[in-house]
Amino acid sequence: MPKLMGNPCSLGRRFLQQGARVIVADIQRPPQRLLDDGAVFLELDVTDRDQVINGFANAEAAVGKLHVIIHNAGKPGKGKHLTESDEEVLGKRGIRCNAVAPGPVRTPMLPPGHVLNSLARNLSALGRIAEVDDLVGVYHFLASDQSKYITSQTVVVDGGRLAGFRTEVLSRLAG
Repeated sequence: MPKLMGNPCSLGRRFLQQGARVIVADIQRPPQRLLDDGAVFLELDVTDRDQVINGFANAEAAVGKLHVIIHNAGKPGKGKHLTESDEEVLGKRGIRCNAVAPGPVRTPMLPPGHVLNSLARNLSALGRIAEVDDLVGVYHFLASDQSKYITSQTVVVDGGRLAGFRTEVLSRLAG
């Protein structure tokens, strides 16, 4: 069965349901129900290179050879060296490492009235904030054999926000 390392939370449940072994590597402990479902918690700060390197050894000691790493750091650039280290460390071990860079995502940590909800509606091409389910397909693709030659990449999933402002927003700004 595939083995994953990262902080997937609800994404992790889906991988667990498909028979994967999941390691949640983060500075925050995941919800207990994820651990009850079979995930293993590994306390780790992805901004600390030594912790990341030791984390791989600890993860493999816990579940065996890693097949997939989900790099899901909460802020842009945090843990960037994890993806960039692929060539020198991970690739030689047959491990592909890619990152997903989401725009604003509705999660339990984001209150309904938070400014990101409004910004996402007004600034993304799709006119809404992302749901966690909007990201799941990207993670699954990157974890599958369909992407077996993709590594050291960052996939932006932001509803078209980086493509520029929506026409209606530009019209309002132009006045």
